Amino acid sequence: MSGFWADPQTTATYTIDAGAKTTNYASFNKDRTYIEKESGTLSIGWEGVKIDQGLDKIDDDELDEKEIKRVATAYTKRILDEVQKGGGWDRPRRKVQLIGGLAEQIEPVIKETYPNAYVVPEPRRANAIGYYKLGRRVFK
Repeated sequence: MSGFWADPQTTATYTIDAGAKTTNYASFNKDRTYIEKESGTLSIGWEGVKIDQGLDKIDDDELDEKEIKRVATAYTKRILDEVQKGGGWDRPRRKVQLIGGLAEQIEPVIKETYPNAYVVPEPRRANAIGYYKLGRRVFK
């Protein structure tokens, strides 16, 4: 997941890329090595959760605060249920990077489980920034 490299950490880190259609998640050890068995893609996203909540006929910019919180809570709980199923993601003090277009909406709910969660700078562009930084390292 390239978004990790937008704001690489020197400690073990989880990364969640919260999108409209899918959700990617990854785990990196303190040496910045990708841990495949704790990483993957979920076929759930913000839009699917909006449908489940009966809010699919309402544009995101028309949702009120209560509706945003309801969708964000349902979305985050689905993410956490899925990522914790495989026995990984069981370290609540680990940093969790939040990237993608919905990072800011899910941050408060993620912090209930992972208090060290944070939204990376420019979360919507994190994957592009990560690829750019990786490319600069490879092609000096």
